[in-house]
Amino acid sequence: MLEHYKGEEVFVKKILDYKQQALYQQRMILTPFYNPHEQEIVKSVIGHELMVYHYGGFINSENCRMIICPDFYEISNDDFEVALVAIDYHEQFGKLRHQDVLGALMNQGIKREFIGDIYLDDRIYFACSSSTYPYLQDHLTQIKRSKVHLSLCDKEIEIKHDYLVKTFIC
Repeated sequence: MLEHYKGEEVFVKKILDYKQQALYQQRMILTPFYNPHEQEIVKSVIGHELMVYHYGGFINSENCRMIICPDFYEISNDDFEVALVAIDYHEQFGKLRHQDVLGALMNQGIKREFIGDIYLDDRIYFACSSSTYPYLQDHLTQIKRSKVHLSLCDKEIEIKHDYLVKTFIC
């Protein structure tokens, strides 16, 4: 199995361990946030022996948490332990960008695997693990020169991807 995933051996071993736990202990395994490439590896390694669900807090999320479990579990979005957070700030010190928010989150000592997508619309939203949110709410008070206030968001937000598809004929 590992020969198919050059450079990803450590990650695949972790997924194989999750698979064994779910199969032989009949457990539900909740993963950190995984990017689309990692999600595809999880799906291919797990195969059809177990169920694999994903959720990232937004509709059309790229970075998602995954649940690996036997098929008798009934999964809801609450099982993923994802907090959808809205950031309020005054734009008088400049408009915040994706990289500003991600940099501020990383600067708090939060690993990338605990942060999902960051989405900028009329407000700034990001997804994080539920256990990470209280820490961020207490400690993330400023991004760049803007004071920020974090609050949980309970509405469904759809990320609109602006992809351009090009076809080349050689």
